[in-house]
Amino acid sequence: MSPWEPLVPRLMKMVAEDSEEGIRSLAILRLRSYEAGRTFLAALQGSTKETSPSVLMRLLEFDSQQPDVRAKYYTRAIEFLSNKDDAIRSQWLNHIYFYAWNPSTAPMWRIEADPGLISKLKQIRDTGSDREKDVAGKALDCLLKTSKETTQPTNAGAPAGGK
Repeated sequence: MSPWEPLVPRLMKMVAEDSEEGIRSLAILRLRSYEAGRTFLAALQGSTKETSPSVLMRLLEFDSQQPDVRAKYYTRAIEFLSNKDDAIRSQWLNHIYFYAWNPSTAPMWRIEADPGLISKLKQIRDTGSDREKDVAGKALDCLLKTSKETTQPTNAGAPAGGK
């Protein structure tokens, strides 16, 4: 038995109840090392209790290059962007904007131009508070720019001389 194993119930409680995002994230990482922890985390993935975008990324093991995980995360993002709580909406808008524009973000953590997410951001840009409109507009600009950059045709296969 690992020295941490007796602490698994306490780690579970931290993930479920601690007010600090960083503590919840670290507890999630530690719980992945134990079968009981993995079972707990799998059950928690379907819950809407976790509202922090970064903790949810950790909980879902977000990787933008895995379509099923990406779809789950973007679905939850759209739900939280529709939340009645201004603080939750603001947190998600800022998170999306940060992970959309930051060029030093690892590729697996990047937020991409998901059609549902784009639609929701356009709605917020058109109908949200002034602050929400501003951040949603910036996030949209970044997502659409990044999307165009990744879908631009290249001349990699063209013969020399441009013909």
